Amino acid sequence: VLGHPLVFGKIYLLPSLASGYFTLRVTVEDVGFGNPPGFPHPYFIACKSVLLTISIDWATFQNLFALILPENFKQKMLEHFEQVTPLRRKGFNKVRSKLFSTSRNGKSSKQGEGKSNEREKDQKEDKFTWNVLGIIGRLGVLVLERLEFNQVDLNFELCDGMFNINGFSKLIAVGECKRLGNMKKTQPIPNKLEVSIIRARGLKAADYDYISGKGTSDPFVKVKCRTEEVRTRTNMYTCTPMYNEKFEIHCDDPSAVLHITVWDEDIGVDDFLGQWYCTVKWLLIKGQVTGWVKLKDKDFNEGTSGEMEIEVKWVYDNNFEGWKKPRQTALEQLQENSDETNLRLGNTKKVQRYLEDFPFLFDVDKIVFRDIVFHLKDLFAGYTGSAEKSSKDPSVGGKDVVKVSLLQLTKADVLKLAEDQQGFDLWVIINKLILGIAPQVMKMNTVFGGLSAIFGGLGTNIGSSLGLVRTPAQGARPSTITNGENGRLKRDSSPALSGLQTNTDAAAPGITARIERHVSRVFGKKVGSHLNADDTDFLLEGGVYGYLDMRKRKGLHKWKPRFILLKGNTMFYSKVVAKQVAWTRAVSLTQCSNVSYDPKKENITLKMEGTRVSSLELAPTCGSAAPVYMPGT
Repeated sequence: VLGHPLVFGKIYLLPSLASGYFTLRVTVEDVGFGNPPGFPHPYFIACKSVLLTISIDWATFQNLFALILPENFKQKMLEHFEQVTPLRRKGFNKVRSKLFSTSRNGKSSKQGEGKSNEREKDQKEDKFTWNVLGIIGRLGVLVLERLEFNQVDLNFELCDGMFNINGFSKLIAVGECKRLGNMKKTQPIPNKLEVSIIRARGLKAADYDYISGKGTSDPFVKVKCRTEEVRTRTNMYTCTPMYNEKFEIHCDDPSAVLHITVWDEDIGVDDFLGQWYCTVKWLLIKGQVTGWVKLKDKDFNEGTSGEMEIEVKWVYDNNFEGWKKPRQTALEQLQENSDETNLRLGNTKKVQRYLEDFPFLFDVDKIVFRDIVFHLKDLFAGYTGSAEKSSKDPSVGGKDVVKVSLLQLTKADVLKLAEDQQGFDLWVIINKLILGIAPQVMKMNTVFGGLSAIFGGLGTNIGSSLGLVRTPAQGARPSTITNGENGRLKRDSSPALSGLQTNTDAAAPGITARIERHVSRVFGKKVGSHLNADDTDFLLEGGVYGYLDMRKRKGLHKWKPRFILLKGNTMFYSKVVAKQVAWTRAVSLTQCSNVSYDPKKENITLKMEGTRVSSLELAPTCGSAAPVYMPGT
């Protein structure tokens, strides 16, 4: 299946038709889902036998049969019936109503009536609905008489630093890239993400500026993919920030998720403003992302969080070949996989509605798991799997297993229907499956130490993904910034894309830099305006840059070192605190009415028009200025 082995032995089918119900009994022997190549056990999940008994009434069977028929075949059937004599027209109408009915048991379905206008609007706007497939309402009830798994063997394994669940995701994604994308079978997997954060507009105002009397923000952007995370500098007092910064991130897994978040910087806790994310494989299947993208809020809804101009590529680079991913334990990789699953699911309310509106209801009698064996040791084995340890040290064995004799859900407990209820929707079934089995696991004293830990983690992760368990909102608090150690993160060598940038190895701004940014505007007059997305000169290639001392000529103003960047008709100057750009302002040189140069003092004086400061004086730097990273310097 998409490059991953799903194997099984003999299959036995026993269909029957009685009392108006079609029943199918299926038995599958020796079912196995293979581990990635090189793992000690051949299978991640192995099951001796799977038994399924499912029944549907005749009306539901007709609806299902009509649904799976090709559209051209159904059309030919209609054309054939249209040619019958008028004496048989009544019979034709009866057949057509049965074949193409979307009702339940021959009656008009009331399922979905009474839903709020908001939900109906979301269903119309959402592309991922059953209406797209032409399915409206319920098609009937599926009676699941028995679903039984016998002698289940579940292996959680760590091999050569790779957790097998993460290995599945990678192999399946690689298969999709080769099957659907432009990737040839012999072509190496891309290993570098090139992410350019250019600018944004329409961001939320998280703060209030008492000077201007308007809402504003101090936005910065974080770019994260797996263990690597980088950030842009902060733009002060704007909802239309300009960045023009480029990052290179190691990534050789098409199943990884690139997550870009926008934050409002505060002295204390930063405020979440918006996010954009993409599974890396789509950069190969559908091509690179270039241009403006809509940001989503913490609930993954678009329309209120603004837009961002970005450029994202996934390419192969020989220079990245020798890079080794930082070591992670199995539990850390499991959590990483769960976090990415949450992002892929996106708006859990829409997922819930999609499952609730599944065209079939389920009447379940029994779901049983017998003789389950969990291999859990690698989940707590650190950075090396138990099989790898045992090959080096025979005294270290990989025999630690957890056995569970029986887990079941029956109609006598959690699967019981109300008197007027025909069945459960798919959302309720998943809910009952997770919340019904987990307590049984927790009550088993013999496995509480290991199995409860993993089931507790999986239950929380899956539950939070589907909205069954309450967890902190996505993006409620920014995570710790990952430093660019050992040259893992690099900057573009082109000034046109980089502009003013902070040191690549710098972590989140310290408290000194943050305080400076937020109080600097209150004291003294500044020349120009804060850098924002409308300053298009910042996007021009080339430019002259370096350190100069700057002061306002009138009044008792001291010389202060500023980092100067000249591009087009604009001069950008920045204050640097703790090796980081505290703020950047833009001065339009079209507002400069006169320029004078004093050869003795080597000073340049700019006379400004239409600004709060009438003149600005520049001179060579006398003191030692803190270094700012710029390409070519």
